[in-house]
Amino acid sequence: MAVLVLKAMGTPPAESGIFEIHTDEFEGYQYENPRARPNKILMSLFAADRGLEFQFFPKYQGASANVSQADINRILRTIHKVGPYPPINQASARPR
Repeated sequence: MAVLVLKAMGTPPAESGIFEIHTDEFEGYQYENPRARPNKILMSLFAADRGLEFQFFPKYQGASANVSQADINRILRTIHKVGPYPPINQASARPR
């Protein structure tokens, strides 16, 4: 029971729905339906060796505030893995 409570606490709010995402390289979830005009749409993608998260803010008063499902699908079609990541160079990670 405790595991279910923790899982519920870690799930983003999604009053208009949670949708599964499947691409050739990633799987994940989209939280919220753009047609419902939520404050935020979250897209979490996972692979065995990496993960991605996208956030869209349809009610933001910017130049490209309106996000449609077609826009999100277009982003999904363009995401591809790029080779393995090299280890972080400790010298470049230090603040100057």
